[in-house]
Amino acid sequence: MGAFRRLVELGLYKNVSCISSVSGGSITSSVILQALNDGDFKDIKDFDKRVVTRLKKLGQSRFREKIIIPVFVLFGVLFLVIVLLFYNIHLSFIYSVLTFLAVLLFVQPRKLFSKMLLFLLDKSFYKGKLLKSNLLYPEICFNATCLNTGKRFRFKQNNIGGNKIGETKDIKDIKLSFAVACSAAFPQLFAPFKLMINKRRFVLDWWTKNVKASNHVPKCIYLSDGGVYDNLGTEGILKGKEPFVILDAGGYIPEWHTDTNPNWFIRNTRIISTALDQIISLRRRILYSKAKDLNGVQLILGAPVKEYLDNKKYKNYGRFGNKTIIKLSNYEIFDEKIDCLLADLRTDLDGFHDIEIDLLMWAGAIRMDIAIKKYFSKHLTKEQLSTTPIRPSYSDEDIVKILELGKKNSIVGFLHKSLTKV
Repeated sequence: MGAFRRLVELGLYKNVSCISSVSGGSITSSVILQALNDGDFKDIKDFDKRVVTRLKKLGQSRFREKIIIPVFVLFGVLFLVIVLLFYNIHLSFIYSVLTFLAVLLFVQPRKLFSKMLLFLLDKSFYKGKLLKSNLLYPEICFNATCLNTGKRFRFKQNNIGGNKIGETKDIKDIKLSFAVACSAAFPQLFAPFKLMINKRRFVLDWWTKNVKASNHVPKCIYLSDGGVYDNLGTEGILKGKEPFVILDAGGYIPEWHTDTNPNWFIRNTRIISTALDQIISLRRRILYSKAKDLNGVQLILGAPVKEYLDNKKYKNYGRFGNKTIIKLSNYEIFDEKIDCLLADLRTDLDGFHDIEIDLLMWAGAIRMDIAIKKYFSKHLTKEQLSTTPIRPSYSDEDIVKILELGKKNSIVGFLHKSLTKV
């Protein structure tokens, strides 16, 4: 959000022809699309009003609790009903527990979490709006993972499709909320979404003159978070020739200390964390291996801002093949420790503190600003070249305190008791 906001400030957002997103990024891009449906952004205040305010409200709404608590309450009431029922017919308590567990296995809480995610997203942003009823420019690509094929499946304003299955324009019944929910369905919390597709006409080689009907269309497909297959949302970009900017929020999995003694839960979640970390690392290596052929820049949140200013990071992930070094304006930046803490922030939908939100937006804005001034400076005025994103005015002490806490995950209760005070 901070990176796109900077483009609005610099008057360059209309140059963006496509936004490809996964996970939480799909929520952000969908809100930007919704705002553009109502007209262009007049200025940065207009963008803040129509986009930033809405997303910040979501980020501080305790969204995770809104999803989980109703389901927990439902099962709690159900358990009490079962216990009372079995008590009245004089059956042992153990039978009521076994019956409740059987109900859990049948209903599966993760399915209910998915239904709640879909309901709350639609209620908060989309109000039943159909995917096809949005503007076609810029093109928005919501990336999901198709479990049937193990490949990408994407939703666009005028078509849907995926590897092996093909593409279809028969999307008259697909809601925007469904596309976003599929892309953002973090697998550890949400069950995959089911989409019936056998009655839709899919075609292969749709980008050529030799379009042909697809014979690889199952009755339905199961869709999970786009980050399971491609955490950077770069699949479509790799095939194009247009200039691109990749916003890489992936962190680096921290090593265990030599005295770490992990319990059973930590050992098992570490397996998933390692797998997800490798998805990010492999995608970065793919981009690096194609450095001479691709025309883009990758902005990594986990890399300190100073590395971009000193051109160190651009050796591997900068505008590939371009060795130009441009002297930039003086930037007011944070210590590298704060950069690293930002990259380690949780992504569990718990409430975000003001400091976390403001610093994440600044981090995206300053990286985008550096990239634009290095490689697209011809689009800027002298005044725009001299301005830089304003550093949030919090003290380093308060920032470190909040970000250190923000690395953790709170399974029960709130991580931050207050989202505005330190």
